[in-house]
Amino acid sequence: MIIYGFRTTESVSAAGEFPCPRCRTGQEYRLLVYKRWFTLYFVPVIPLGRVGEQVECQGCLSRFSPDVLVAGMPDKPLIARLSGDAMPVPPKPAPYVDQPLTSTLSVTSLILGLLSPLLLCLCGISLISSLAAVVTGHLALLQIGRSAGRLSGRGAAVAGLVLGYVLFAASLGLWAVFGPSLYRGWRNAERPTADARTAAAPESAAQRLLAAEMRVLTRGGEENFSGNSPQAKQLAQKYCQSLQAMREAEFSAGRSRVFSLTAGEFIVYCELHPGRCAFIVHVPAYRDFTNEAKAALELRAWQLAQETAADFLNAGDSLAVGLRGSTLYGAILVGRAGDAGAATGSFQRVERESLLAFFPREDRAGLSSVPGAPERAVPPPAPIAARDNASHDLPIDPAFQPWFGPGPPPFPPSPAFRPPGDFSAEPRSALPGNSAMGGPLARPSRPAASGNSDHAAAKLPSVGDVVQTFPDMGWSVESLAFAPQGRYLAAGKLDALLLLLDVETGRRLQSVALREEMGQIPCVAFSSDGGMLFAGGYHGRLQAWNVDEAGGLQAADALQGHTQAVTCLATSPVAPFLLSGSAAGDMVWQSYKQTSAEARRLTAFERSVLAVHLPRSGILAWATDGRRLVQFDLGTAQTVKVSELAGSRAQAAAFSPDGSTLAVSLGSEIRLVDTGSGQITGTLSSGSEMQWSLVFLPDGHRLISGGRGAATLWSLADGRPLGSIDLGGVLYIKSLAAASEGDLLAAIPSAAGQTLSVVRLPKHLPQP
Repeated sequence: MIIYGFRTTESVSAAGEFPCPRCRTGQEYRLLVYKRWFTLYFVPVIPLGRVGEQVECQGCLSRFSPDVLVAGMPDKPLIARLSGDAMPVPPKPAPYVDQPLTSTLSVTSLILGLLSPLLLCLCGISLISSLAAVVTGHLALLQIGRSAGRLSGRGAAVAGLVLGYVLFAASLGLWAVFGPSLYRGWRNAERPTADARTAAAPESAAQRLLAAEMRVLTRGGEENFSGNSPQAKQLAQKYCQSLQAMREAEFSAGRSRVFSLTAGEFIVYCELHPGRCAFIVHVPAYRDFTNEAKAALELRAWQLAQETAADFLNAGDSLAVGLRGSTLYGAILVGRAGDAGAATGSFQRVERESLLAFFPREDRAGLSSVPGAPERAVPPPAPIAARDNASHDLPIDPAFQPWFGPGPPPFPPSPAFRPPGDFSAEPRSALPGNSAMGGPLARPSRPAASGNSDHAAAKLPSVGDVVQTFPDMGWSVESLAFAPQGRYLAAGKLDALLLLLDVETGRRLQSVALREEMGQIPCVAFSSDGGMLFAGGYHGRLQAWNVDEAGGLQAADALQGHTQAVTCLATSPVAPFLLSGSAAGDMVWQSYKQTSAEARRLTAFERSVLAVHLPRSGILAWATDGRRLVQFDLGTAQTVKVSELAGSRAQAAAFSPDGSTLAVSLGSEIRLVDTGSGQITGTLSSGSEMQWSLVFLPDGHRLISGGRGAATLWSLADGRPLGSIDLGGVLYIKSLAAASEGDLLAAIPSAAGQTLSVVRLPKHLPQP
């Protein structure tokens, strides 16, 4: 971006008549004066003096040197000498007096003074630029005073001096406050942490927290992570890598800013002590996130923190995550380890002061102290252990309490807290090793998967055989749909391309570009007979095509769409009828054979519609946004029944083929709802893995959910995972589709350049 520069302007300073050498007759002229200006954002701000003059003839528009005005013989003007005619000599213009030039030093002083506030906001300090503004300002005033009127720019020099002195004083103040902590942080980053702890002067909790915040302000060389011990540094590295992988899989990387102190990357600092752990995270381009994206980021950051610290914290220990932008916190989350569920109630949003309890005061002897707790020596760090280790012996002080801030703790105490899997019927205080003598507390091993426990702890058998692949799909695939009998597969993409694929041969039959009218394509669907294909676009438009026997697409009559992005589609199994939902919370249903008929509309939600269902018989349809389940009359466009669903933000939802069951993914928990009563009938738990997509198999008794690198097959009869469809990598599976016949499943990771896989599932699976 061009902030400042230079520009030459012209103006008319005189006019009259003169003998034009080219016209060979008398003509009117204009005397043009050229001036040089310093510009800010292309606007002339400071004049830098004249750079020349020219005479412009108004007859031929030629331009000459100013000497042409006085050219000619002493007794006869030039034009008379050329033409032989006598004419009066034009009056000689008044002598031009040069205007004083603007001092370059004064302009330099003003520029440095204007840049100093910008550097102060971005870097927190502007000592060099403000000091340079002061020095050049004084030199400019001295130069102007000695020029005897030949130089100007006193005002610019004074302005640069004022800005320089003010910003220099502000920078000195900030350096006095933050300099010692920043210096210690740099030293600790260059030395082994144990040496730095021994050499550092005693620091309060506030100082240590401030030093951690300064460390995530900029990149420290090639490393984006740091910690108060080698153990903590490894945790910070692991957490940073998890956040980067999560952003690539679930969030847009965003644009790079011109002034970026972190190169657009996550920067993580970890503070690890027995019984507590805190992550301070710089989130790149945090202020560009929408509120919905920030809420999703908070949830994922908390779950990843639980996974990262799981080998070092016992169930019920304190955990904190602070998400920061360039200058301020966006969210500070505090809760207990072992509570990695998707519900936002598993953590509390608190103020910055709550983080002080996680940063105890450390003195030269390596003692860690917190107000109200006895001092104890910080144990030497141990190497990071594997996730499957049965125990991790970390000394725990029985008198230690994880909250020492003013007022009540941000989360309720849980003396009878049960770790995931409920492996003990005793409260935490009665667990082995947590005696009154303060012995080491062993971390119990996780149980094998059963019922609604963490199935990730047990290795699920691989199910399904890959029958077809479509490699390198280019931009991310947003939606998938099988034609009846699974012959064709439609894919809607992020780059507004609609693909029709032949499952048997692996060929791409059609590729339709819909960039201008549709945008990206978040949902596609086939009619019940496979003769028509429908697509919903990001701009709210609905488009239909006729599908011939050879897989050719021909555009059909236009359909009535939405004002915002289409989020879900459903076709009737018995009639030429289409039902769609949008991000505006409304539903539209219409006939795709009689397009002249008016479509019906109903707005029933305040957020995006996640799933809709058309019945095989009757006129009562279903829709949900994950928080509410609505039954409505297709004939009257009126709501018939509303059921409130417990839960917060849902990632995905799906109706069973007969509409009797609704599945809603709330992060790592999938809830099954009976649509008739609106009651929750079961829960499927994936531990700490987020489930981003859901699809029922045609039998209605099995469900597929898309997680990290794999899809899970669930039995709804007993709530058990039957197996895993491994798609490789760590990217999330956000696009799934099941064929109405043949037990075919299509799935693809959510990223660019991925392979679309078609898997044939066995009809009968052994019980795990």
